[in-house]
Amino acid sequence: MLDQILRQAFDFERRHGIAPDVMYLNEDHYNALREDAPGLFSDPPAMPLGFEIMILPRDTLLFPRAAILNKQQPVERPIREPA
Repeated sequence: MLDQILRQAFDFERRHGIAPDVMYLNEDHYNALREDAPGLFSDPPAMPLGFEIMILPRDTLLFPRAAILNKQQPVERPIREPA
């Protein structure tokens, strides 16, 4: 589950130039994440994710979704010349 969530976050940042600050999960995703990576929920967490987790009902959200709630400045990306 952690791999899928991180993939969503990386894909979001690649598409938008901004890292997400929230990840929407349903109850099943959240429970799977807690079981697979309990260190994320210790105090202090083993690895800070860099975003908040918001839990939505199962019937509202089928897959984890990344989003921005607080506006940030886009990440500057180097321009690559075509090969």
